[in-house]
Amino acid sequence: MRLIEASPSVARFEPTEALVDTIHEQKILVASQDDKAFKVKFGSNSATVNLSPFSVELYSGEQLVVIANARGLMRFEHYRPKE
Repeated sequence: MRLIEASPSVARFEPTEALVDTIHEQKILVASQDDKAFKVKFGSNSATVNLSPFSVELYSGEQLVVIANARGLMRFEHYRPKE
């Protein structure tokens, strides 16, 4: 799973050595969305992205495979320019 900001204020580091060459990007379809979460589908798989607290549930078919940030411990800092 790779999350990329749509409009980052600064370029982010992407560790290419951790990315696998055999993974291919797929088009996704937004299946549903509201103010708390949205669900996307890609092939027979899907993902639910919860916005607050942030977490991502990945499904293979109907089977839940993994929940990223299930305990809500990820923290995000706003960008502060160097002074």
